Amino acid sequence: MEEKKRKIFKVKYTNYFEPKKYLLTYTEIKFYNNLFEIAERLNLVLYTRVSIYELVNIKDTLYKRIAFRQCGHYTVDFVLATKDTSEIKLCIQLIDPYTDNVKTLKRQKFVDDLFDELNIKLLKIKITDEFNKDYMEIDINNIIGNQFIK
Repeated sequence: MEEKKRKIFKVKYTNYFEPKKYLLTYTEIKFYNNLFEIAERLNLVLYTRVSIYELVNIKDTLYKRIAFRQCGHYTVDFVLATKDTSEIKLCIQLIDPYTDNVKTLKRQKFVDDLFDELNIKLLKIKITDEFNKDYMEIDINNIIGNQFIK
């Protein structure tokens, strides 16, 4: 019996993708730099663009595929965690005041409801031209407590 030969089609990825030049937007990098300094003072580690799937455990195996897909679509902008154990202390979401589309509102509701029910701390910060580092540090300390300050 003669073996059938399969044709292998090579995908030309450049037809569908192009590399990004920057990982973060200009606004996000300004915020990141300020937040990085705060994290250092609080002896915390700063992670960026963390998938919600990395922040939760999905218990029900029947629901796992659906939940993975839903959680995998969304990220939080920043996560503060302890250096020694990587315990999640606070999630931070930048909110664009000019975005009011249905997709964004649906995302915000999903994240809000999920985090509320699971008691995951979330700080939402509206994007403005200037970030006040001192006020951000006060807000963060009020939420996580100041037990991490050296």
